Amino acid sequence: MAANGVNLTRLLEFSERDELVRKAGLLPIVIPEDILRDQVLNPNYVPKDLPTQLLVITWLCIFIPLVGVVLRFLARFGTATRLGLDDWFSAITWVVAAAFGSTTILAAKMSGIGRHIWFATDGELDFGYMPMESPHSSFT
Repeated sequence: MAANGVNLTRLLEFSERDELVRKAGLLPIVIPEDILRDQVLNPNYVPKDLPTQLLVITWLCIFIPLVGVVLRFLARFGTATRLGLDDWFSAITWVVAAAFGSTTILAAKMSGIGRHIWFATDGELDFGYMPMESPHSSFT
């Protein structure tokens, strides 16, 4: 960190990325003035960490449709109406959505999904990201 409080590491990261973008012949990324001021140049900036919000939203996306499917089945049984194909498709769709939500929850717990990379531990980085030096990587 420089004496004037500017986060030089972040500035260098942005300048290197900008140079790579120019060499590739693409338009450079313009950092909005408020983000440059509040995040890049601010030595006291702490990035947001959002795993709790991710988990709450995921649980809601599993639970609320479950209530809808259960109420749908109860309504069919309560009125002595036969279950139709649409009822079974709604149940199957909920199972798929619950499976997707479960993988999101596991990823948040095991690999740090939802956490800012500044806060990720080495274990989370090893689990959640493939290093570029991997012999299995197709990028060279």
